[in-house]
Amino acid sequence: MADSGVGPAVWPTAWPGRVRRAAALLLVSALAATCGVSLPEAGEPEWASPGLVGGGGWPFAGDPLPPSDAHGARYLPDSSVVRLADGRIRLVPTGGEEAVTVSGSDPRVAEAVRGDQTWLARGTVPGRLIPWLVPCPQTGKTRVPRGDDVLQASGGAGAPLRGSAEQPSTGSSTGSSPGSSPGAATGSPTGSTVGPAAGPAADAAIAARGCTPVRPRVTGAQVPTTGAPTRPPVAGKPGGPKPKLTPSPSPTATPSATPTDGPERADGGNAPLTVEAATAKADGYRDMAARALQDLRLLTRPNGASLASWYGAWQYSWPRDSAFAAAAFTVTDHPAEARRILRFLARVQTTTGMWAARYNPDGSPVADGRHAQLDSLGWVLWAAWFFHTENARAAADLPELWQMVRRAADRLTASLRSDGLPPPSSDYWERPASSEQDPRRATLGVVGPVLAGLRSAAALARDLGHPDRANRYRTAANRVENGVAARFAPLGYPRSPVRGGLMDTSVTFLSPPFGPADPDVTEAVRTAAGKLALPNGGVLPGERWSGNAKVAWTPEMALFTLSAAAAGRPAEAMARLDWLSAHRTSLGALPEKVDEYGRPAAVAPLGWTSSLVILSLSALEKPLPVPYAG
Repeated sequence: MADSGVGPAVWPTAWPGRVRRAAALLLVSALAATCGVSLPEAGEPEWASPGLVGGGGWPFAGDPLPPSDAHGARYLPDSSVVRLADGRIRLVPTGGEEAVTVSGSDPRVAEAVRGDQTWLARGTVPGRLIPWLVPCPQTGKTRVPRGDDVLQASGGAGAPLRGSAEQPSTGSSTGSSPGSSPGAATGSPTGSTVGPAAGPAADAAIAARGCTPVRPRVTGAQVPTTGAPTRPPVAGKPGGPKPKLTPSPSPTATPSATPTDGPERADGGNAPLTVEAATAKADGYRDMAARALQDLRLLTRPNGASLASWYGAWQYSWPRDSAFAAAAFTVTDHPAEARRILRFLARVQTTTGMWAARYNPDGSPVADGRHAQLDSLGWVLWAAWFFHTENARAAADLPELWQMVRRAADRLTASLRSDGLPPPSSDYWERPASSEQDPRRATLGVVGPVLAGLRSAAALARDLGHPDRANRYRTAANRVENGVAARFAPLGYPRSPVRGGLMDTSVTFLSPPFGPADPDVTEAVRTAAGKLALPNGGVLPGERWSGNAKVAWTPEMALFTLSAAAAGRPAEAMARLDWLSAHRTSLGALPEKVDEYGRPAAVAPLGWTSSLVILSLSALEKPLPVPYAG
């Protein structure tokens, strides 16, 4: 995770405070008067942009929209071109780095929008084909399905499908057994009482069928007949009114939170989900995925450096985040972008198989004292295998792939200790191993990715015709797996393998799509989700979090989402997606954090969260491959 601190400005100490303030105000005023700069609203942090402006051709560049221009601004459909409230257009010209404001009739507008839409159309955008939101055709019947028909949880006499049949675990210290439906809790992403769950068997049938059966609406039933998406909350004072939106000419995009549940019934449950509401929900998911894809594209530099975000301490490329970006581009059929990221990672890898903790946009390592992070090796190995598995033809155009995989897998194999586990290292928390509950051993945040990476390396070596390496990596993966079973499993998979060990999000690294389904891991994932839940509906990265204990982190929420989607818990995954959608910026970008009032609390868009949302939606549409070393 990127740092969120910003160093203080340095002023000459000889200047009195009043003179310094006056000089600063004069300088800012002069710049605004001469350059036409829009001054930020008082109190707005420098990272508080609602999203990136793009639209230019190659090389692509994103420029943050100032908060002062956010009111009433919209992206044009499926593009990174922004229509401002006054009808003018903001875009980055082809070959440029900074956005310009032009009239709607400027020919560059149509060209930019057409370019963005063409790129999206070359691949796929997940969201609309989620089986639980697709009504089955009325085979053999003359009646055409209506918008107020009700989706069924299963065929025949099954219970109608609710807007959220199963909720994410919140506030529970023990979790709930796999396949059960935890009760409603304050602060859950859906904030509603749980209705009858479809159940694993019905979910499996719906997934296999690719759609959900429907039944006609019962006269007088309280069912939603519309599901028009609503806009995400606008940042502002807690409880304050939302600004009025200025109508703009068509076509305009409407970044939206996905509609969740229908009207509540008298018994406290939710009304069944109608065909119309399900369609609107699916459209909302598709729009969220399209925005996330466009943001990832703007954050990926021409040399393949995939930046965490656009501002300050986030304007670097982490191998961990880059691996997920490559996977997101892969699963949506954008192989050129995935290949460019993997080629960048191959280029900056050392001959010993390691990567620096992070890199500057030009590919040079950042020398800030951070130690190398072993989990990054595992994530890159998983992303390389994922790329080859999903698109072997595109992977054949990347000859550097195998050398990169071999170096990293050899390094991980050689690092394993006598207990089968890797040595201590920083992980996605980016704090020194000495600060962990057990400084002598690696955290699950390291062990999980290492296991996924070695399984992936073994499978890739086998597929590429390197049997000796495949056997070596398979043996190493089995050693790690046995070490996890001996050290972590008896304790419930805590972050550190000690009695009373604290839970964190890294338990999801052992679940699909990173490893085969395991009921004990599923139980641990749900237990962790309950312990990390916040009243605002989000989650913390871990128990006893040293940061702000009221601020939710979206990458962690998205990791629980991906785990649920890939492990066959669709209702939980969709409830978490609804929360993420509802807490985007006014332009629809996914921020890194959300404060206790539901407002973005850090930079947006965040590449890691965007990648995880795309993977989650893809996993709901069709199963993602899971690495297996056997």
